[in-house]
Amino acid sequence: MNRTLLAVDLSYQSYRASAAHPNLTSDGTFTGGLFGFFQSVSKMIRECNADQIVFCADCKPYKRSEQFPEYKQWRVATRNEELLTKHKQTMTLLRQILPDLGLPIWELPGFESDDLIGHAVRKYRHRYRRIVAASNDSDLFQLLEADNFYVLRETEWASAWNRQRLLDKKGLTPDQYMLATALMGTHNDLPGIKGVGQVTAMNAVLEPGKLRALRDKHADIIDRNLALIKLPHPEFPWGARIPMATGEFDSRALYRALGRYDIQVTMSMVNALEQVLP
Repeated sequence: MNRTLLAVDLSYQSYRASAAHPNLTSDGTFTGGLFGFFQSVSKMIRECNADQIVFCADCKPYKRSEQFPEYKQWRVATRNEELLTKHKQTMTLLRQILPDLGLPIWELPGFESDDLIGHAVRKYRHRYRRIVAASNDSDLFQLLEADNFYVLRETEWASAWNRQRLLDKKGLTPDQYMLATALMGTHNDLPGIKGVGQVTAMNAVLEPGKLRALRDKHADIIDRNLALIKLPHPEFPWGARIPMATGEFDSRALYRALGRYDIQVTMSMVNALEQVLP
């Protein structure tokens, strides 16, 4: 109960780091994402005082795509191909380096990082003082019903979201926020009710008459979206366990791994990783 688990959305943090440092290379290999990733993760470990970490990865094909084929498809037309290439290169490097350092990557076929985090919160929250998700995905707000769950969307702890902050900033409980999301549609290409934006959706969940009127006309859309955004996915295996870091921390392994790409290892990186490795 005294431990803090930091669950890192691997794809999001890799993409974010690649976008923040797009021009760093070493012998023709893009290294900006790798540099930014370790820099950001180290800071998040310190900020939330984590002593256990797991990197959560998406694993296609998604179960949700079987239910709704358009899931996460519309964004293809507007994506930045150059940045996407750099992100993929960073993910390849991270999948090589993290296991070598004894840092666990958690993935299950058909499920997304949010499902893994959702499972960790719903099944294991009583084992931790805090569970912190390093992610920008607002679907995770439904898990804020747990008093010890936080969403760290930036790297500073002061910016972390919990149930009280959601209520203060949005005026909604976690359940109300997710219902509003179902009404207006989500960032994962789930269309909402036509003409219902954020303000209308948030007002509707607070006024039973307005919500009833929307449900009378659009129950199919609302129920579909609520089912698709639920975390974890209903088919997620309840027996799945959070993988633990393995081995003892070896700073030389970190220097070798990052030095190969001309990335300077700082003492803040060393101290942070020493904190989450046995």
